[in-house]
This record gives sequence, structure tokens and C-alpha cells, in this order.
Amino acid sequence: MGFFLVLKAEVKRTMIISRRYWFATLTALFVACIMFTFFFYGFFAGLGAGMAGVAIDKALGLIIGIFAFSMVGMFSSGLAGMARSGELEQVYMSPHGLITNFMARSTVSTILSIVTWTVILSFMSASLQRADKNAVPADPQTVQAATIDNSGAAPAKEMDAPSTAGTGKLHADPLPVSVLFLLTYFSMTGFGFMIGGLVLVFKQVGQIAVLLRFAMMAIAWTASDALYDHHIVLQALAHTIPVTDAAICLKLVLLKGIGNDVFTHKSFFFLILNVAVWTPIGLAIFKSMENWARSKGTLGAF
Repeated sequence: MGFFLVLKAEVKRTMIISRRYWFATLTALFVACIMFTFFFYGFFAGLGAGMAGVAIDKALGLIIGIFAFSMVGMFSSGLAGMARSGELEQVYMSPHGLITNFMARSTVSTILSIVTWTVILSFMSASLQRADKNAVPADPQTVQAATIDNSGAAPAKEMDAPSTAGTGKLHADPLPVSVLFLLTYFSMTGFGFMIGGLVLVFKQVGQIAVLLRFAMMAIAWTASDALYDHHIVLQALAHTIPVTDAAICLKLVLLKGIGNDVFTHKSFFFLILNVAVWTPIGLAIFKSMENWARSKGTLGAF
């Protein structure tokens, strides 16, 4: 019950801020749409026809990476900022505690991020597909130079596109998309709670978390079915990072349009395993570190 009370308060606070600063919100959204579209168009224009599929694949990977970056950041840098301002101790002394408050804040932040990035990605998809229709196939040397990991493709069959890349069209299947977003949220929240709990006691972990956040962004950018072609040790390491299987599954559903077939994909089962492992571990570590910091009197000391 306490979670829903805090959630209601967070939703109201977010709506008030968005309504009061509606022009700034719309301007930021418009600028983000234009900036991302031109960035990816300029980066992958050398691919000629077939550019939209590769560009949207990379854009979706980057967006998932940014989502993971911000989620973990809320539990690391966010905790440090709240401690410096004195807000952390106030939240701790509230009737609902730190875990409930952070769960509510992360829920609202996640929903807002999903809505925002959906608008941006939809705008990019429509724009790049239109540009793709008027494009001509590029020669193989141009294709190889234009792609980051040499996995991009022109339809001339000299090279293969990423296994998760489609035509640039988004497939919004409600059930698999909703399930994947929910599982991604819980896996990232559990991972974030683990990092946040360590930050409460070991203050320098926050700096290590920054490197980890950038690594997760890079993994989401490159994640694809090609992972299963690598050595089993590399596969195991990749599966331990919660963003890996989330990115693969979301790309397969949103870009390839496999729909409910994602529920039988190997990455989906690894995503469920990530939720089952990281959520209880994260909550347990956060609670134990919270009690330790409170007993030492260093909860708000940074």
C-alpha cells in the first residue's frame, strides 16, 4: 500500500513539472528527435538502400543502453546527490523507507523514459524509411567503411546485416513488448539496487559504477543473435549483464517482428533468469548495506 501512495505522489509531481514547463518539455523532445535522426542518418547514409534497418537497429540498441545507463545512475549518482543535499536521510526517515521510495521513483522514471524514447524512435523510423526509399545501394567498400562493427549491410549481398536488423519499421506487439519491458525493468532495478547498496557503504563504488554504465551502453548497442556464435565463456559473461538479453529480445520483437515467438527464444529465458537472480540479490544487498550505513552513522555522509 505504501508503494502506491509514494507512486501516486511521484506521478503527481512529474505531471505538475511537465505541465508547468510544457514548452521546455516539447522543445527538448523535438530537438532530441531531430538530433538523433540526423546523427544516425549521417552515420549510416553510406549504406545506401537498406540504411534504415541498420540505423534503427543501432538506435534501438543505444536507447536501451541509455535506459540502462540512467537506471543504474539513479541508484549510484542519484544516491550520492541525495546524500549531499540531505534528502537521503529524510527519505530514509519517511514512513515508507528507501526501497519503497526508490521503487516508486524508478517506476515513474521508467514509464516516462519509455514514452519519450518511443516518440523519438517512431519519428526516426518514419524519417529513415522515407530516406531509404530514395537511396541507391552503395558499393561494398563504402558499406564496410560506414559501419562500426562491419555488420551493416547493403542489399547487394556483399555483406550481411545484423541478425536483429529489419527494414527500419517498428513492430509494436502489445503482449511481448509489455512483458519484455516489465522484465527489463525488474532486472535493471535489481542490478541498480545492488550498485546503490554498495554505494551507501563503499563511497568510491560510484566511480566504478560510471564505467560499468558505459559498458552496459556499449553492450546494448552491439547486442544481437550473433552472440550465440561466440565462445561459451563469452556468452556466459554477456548473459550475466542484464541489459544483454533485454536488448536482444526487444530488437527481435520491435525490429524483426517475431511477436510471441520471442517467448521461446534462448535470450528470453536468460532474461527471466536475470530477473530471478538480480532482483533478490539487489534488494538483499541494498537492505543490508542500508542497515550497515545506518548503524555506522554514515548514511548521509559522502
